[in-house]
Amino acid sequence: MIPLLVESESWPAGRTYKEEHHGSTFEVSTFSRQKQAGDGAMWHGRASDHSKESTGGWDSFWQGIGVNHTAHEQEYFVELDQVKKLKVLNTDQEIWTTHYALRAPAGDRIFTVLVTTHVVTHPENGLRTGYVMTVPID
Repeated sequence: MIPLLVESESWPAGRTYKEEHHGSTFEVSTFSRQKQAGDGAMWHGRASDHSKESTGGWDSFWQGIGVNHTAHEQEYFVELDQVKKLKVLNTDQEIWTTHYALRAPAGDRIFTVLVTTHVVTHPENGLRTGYVMTVPID
């Protein structure tokens, strides 16, 4: 597993809130790490728990969030108006370019990002945890 993802499990908790999507409500917890030597900025993360009833099961859920993650983000962020997959590095890593149409005083932004996904199956109960990490690379 990617060391930063492992480390993120011990980052200080931020806020916890309820979010609704497609008629299902789920809990979201945020966490972050302050900027450290060598970092360009702080790191932020969010975790959410989803029931089988709210997602249609693991395969449906992972197809929506883990596969073509950046393309699916357009459903959640109205400012994200263009995405393009530039390169597939391996089964868990892709490079994308994204265009955000932001309101004034901010202007439009283009980012090139590395998207890394990882799935862990917990041996004690068979439940799966999916990780998606997006890192700007330009």
